[in-house]
Amino acid sequence: MSPTGIVRSVFAAGTALFAALGLVLRDDPRWFAASGLCGLLWGGWGFLTDYILHPLTHWSGHVLMRITGGGPAFPLRPTVDDTIRSLESRLDTGASRESDIRAALVLEELYRTVRKDPVNAARVLAAARARYPDAPELQPDVGRHARWE
Repeated sequence: MSPTGIVRSVFAAGTALFAALGLVLRDDPRWFAASGLCGLLWGGWGFLTDYILHPLTHWSGHVLMRITGGGPAFPLRPTVDDTIRSLESRLDTGASRESDIRAALVLEELYRTVRKDPVNAARVLAAARARYPDAPELQPDVGRHARWE
């Protein structure tokens, strides 16, 4: 639940609670006043967020995007190039056997399917096979589905 939803829920619960207390304790009208105040705050908060704060943040976000050049200050997701660089670096430094094998398989698939570069795909598999010659996942006769099981 968003912070705005939490505030609205608190005001709604306060409205209902104070109204119920006003009905039970009929001799004190302050409960109804508190219920009315919570109801006004509930509606006011909804109006403030729906018609002022959300449009203002949306507008200011567009202004900031225009000022900074039309895109986010930093990429929110890694690109294919970032992923390839990361996997190449991981294979160069070497982690664990399983991690290296999985990184090599993913890198090979990226080179083969996304980049359409069979030379680099073969290079990655050859390097992984040289490092781990007994790994069954890296053998050419293993099917695609059997590699990940």
